[in-house]
Amino acid sequence: MDWDISLIIFISLSVVIIGTLLGKKFKGPIYHPIDTEDPHLQAHVREMISNGENDVKIIKSVREKTGASLLDAKKYVDRCK
Repeated sequence: MDWDISLIIFISLSVVIIGTLLGKKFKGPIYHPIDTEDPHLQAHVREMISNGENDVKIIKSVREKTGASLLDAKKYVDRCK
């Protein structure tokens, strides 16, 4: 009986420790800030706008080129308009 309780406590603690370690390891992607003074990026975005590309494609392009978050890329595209 004592052995069963010890095993349950050990397994419970193991699950908590492993969950904590995995939670720290996988916090999600790391986003990079956009260099708002980059003339090549500004020209690229303005060219896409003048070609009639929709905002989704422009924002996706900015994210691919810069590694920025969705919100930062959207704000950048809105400022370039």
